[in-house]
Amino acid sequence: MRELIQRLEQTQDLNRNKIELIKNNWAKQQNIQAPLNSDIYNSMTDEQRIKFRDLLTTKPTRTLSGVSVIAIMTKPAGCIGRCTYCPTSELAPKSYTGYEPSSMRARRNNFDSYLIVKNRLEQLKKVGHPTDKNEVIIQGGTFTWMPWDYQYNFIKRTYDAFNNIDAKDLEDAKIINETADHRVVALVIETRPDWCKDEHIQKMLELGATRCELGLQSVYDYVLDKIKRGHNLDEAKRAIRELKDAGFKVDLHMMLGLPGSSKELDIDMFRILFEDQDLRPECGVIKGSELYNIWKAGDYEPINDGYILDVLEKIKPKYIPPYVRIKRIMRDIPSDHIEAGYKYLNIRQMLADKGVQCRCIRCREIGHKEVESVKPELNIIEYNASNGKEYFISFDDKQSDSIIGFARLRLPEDTKHAFIRELHVYGQAIPLGESGEVQHKGLGKRLLAKAEQIAKDAGRDEVLVLSGVGVKEYYRKLGYTSKGHYMSKSVEA
Repeated sequence: MRELIQRLEQTQDLNRNKIELIKNNWAKQQNIQAPLNSDIYNSMTDEQRIKFRDLLTTKPTRTLSGVSVIAIMTKPAGCIGRCTYCPTSELAPKSYTGYEPSSMRARRNNFDSYLIVKNRLEQLKKVGHPTDKNEVIIQGGTFTWMPWDYQYNFIKRTYDAFNNIDAKDLEDAKIINETADHRVVALVIETRPDWCKDEHIQKMLELGATRCELGLQSVYDYVLDKIKRGHNLDEAKRAIRELKDAGFKVDLHMMLGLPGSSKELDIDMFRILFEDQDLRPECGVIKGSELYNIWKAGDYEPINDGYILDVLEKIKPKYIPPYVRIKRIMRDIPSDHIEAGYKYLNIRQMLADKGVQCRCIRCREIGHKEVESVKPELNIIEYNASNGKEYFISFDDKQSDSIIGFARLRLPEDTKHAFIRELHVYGQAIPLGESGEVQHKGLGKRLLAKAEQIAKDAGRDEVLVLSGVGVKEYYRKLGYTSKGHYMSKSVEA
């Protein structure tokens, strides 16, 4: 292996294709099977790993947004909801089939959050991904409905796994993680609007959550009623407002092809979603419906891939604002476990092949594009949302139509503080302390400073950040101090 690594180091203008040729030729000479890129990477010195990481890392899109994403699934359990579309399985929590990659990983580890995290960290390390900055997504439907003792212990065990220490309690685990080798920079919790009231939001804050994925599904009350969702649109608007006013980032989970809807109504749903100031989420998750029992009874015609493509082809260029990130389209359910309806799970790639131009954040991230040189330009989008003023402050490269980084500033009504709800610089994830092509170039500090200035000019005297526990040290270096669940900085004139 040492000889192979030496050949790679001596090759001019090395790229992935050249690596494949070199390792295949070397393996043929040795009369052995060509090694995996992860085997080569794990045989390198630390210095060599830094040099070759981008070329040898498999599945690079998993860290192109600057962090490694780790999904952890809760134990199989019921749900307070009785939604007609929701799959039920003894192998996974309600709303999952048990055959998603995350479900199967959880089953192998007995749904123990500690073991799941340890397993995932090891997998990511083997394929060359840095794991010092991690976004943790808690999957399992209505997490806030589960008993508090379960929530508390599940999240504590999660932090313990990242810390490699069994902390005395959750608060201790969070403090340890602030300077741990594997830090939790974001924690995402899934729930429903009717289980996202102030009492639940306070608990999410205690757990260290920074983002909430809220299941709305439809903007039409008659559709919500038909699918027995158990809440209406006004309930969702209240939850969105309260989350934003607590500093959370808000993802909305939407579904296409529900009973009572149509292709035209689904398209118009996204116009409503971003024109109604009481909605306007930062992120969206779009999926098709799974009404298995109704379909079996002959009372429902499931949507197909053509339906989904038609809807997305119309809404992405027309209705999705540039401050929104379409986080996920469809779900990781293997196509052989989908009884009827949509089966293509690479919808985003299919849209790109059709030439659909979308300006959502996900489609413009600098890490997803091959850009030779970057010229950051500062842009600000101002809009009203959920009874507050929002500022989307971004650095963009105009020539490639790429977004390099952004901050979300919220000025809630009737308060003297402002919230920086998100700060993100894109690019391949790199270990803390190293300097990469896009990250760690001071853009985050400049975005933060601009947000602070806007807050100050608006007469606010304090900026609050709902920071992931693993990012608190970053904010401390920039003059922020801990204040309850937040990081705080005075910006008085």
